[in-house]
Amino acid sequence: MTDKDIEQATGVPIRTLHHWQANELGPQGPTPRTVYAFCDGMGEKRTTAAGLLDWSVDETVTDAPTIELPTAPPEVHQLLRTLNDPNVSKREKDYIRETLRRLAERKVARTAKRGPRDTK
Repeated sequence: MTDKDIEQATGVPIRTLHHWQANELGPQGPTPRTVYAFCDGMGEKRTTAAGLLDWSVDETVTDAPTIELPTAPPEVHQLLRTLNDPNVSKREKDYIRETLRRLAERKVARTAKRGPRDTK
């Protein structure tokens, strides 16, 4: 079964499957809605996944409503494509992730009247 077949059967995007395969689950892990959609599409019991993830085995568990995010600039989409490209080395992907992490953690002065290059 190909990734595309799994996506069609479950409704879970291929990029999500790749994140799961790479154990890139994010700080909050996979959402119940996505995991249960995967289970339902693949004919697996929800309780099996819930047990493996230390969740309540309640079959009716859902996650919070989806939040609309602003459209990402093309550079962000390019980074995501690069991070999901199997032809890109692990070293390059790790470098990109570390750079993004550092950018996310840096302190940025937030002054309405100053631009990023203004020093006065």
